[in-house]
Amino acid sequence: MAQTGDSFLLRETEDELVRSAQAGNIAAFERLVSSFERQMLAVAAGFAHTPDDANDIYQDAVLAAYRALPNFKLESKFSTWLHKIIVNTALSNRRKLKRTWRH
Repeated sequence: MAQTGDSFLLRETEDELVRSAQAGNIAAFERLVSSFERQMLAVAAGFAHTPDDANDIYQDAVLAAYRALPNFKLESKFSTWLHKIIVNTALSNRRKLKRTWRH
């Protein structure tokens, strides 16, 4: 399936922001993350018991994404990569809670 002009433009803009963020531009990273904030919070809410828990997952995932950003390859979409980080963060937090309750 060929990309339309608009989706190609959006993809190019996203790739440019990723490259800029990888070069150390924090504003570019903030712009990327803020453009997916709603979706990320919705995914986090699916794993959380409370809105505060969802926000904690979201914040942990943003930090994890920032730390892993140098390893991100432009072969995949940033949103897909970010979604995977949210899910992994939520699952990791869930495992930590289970261990805490066992002790």
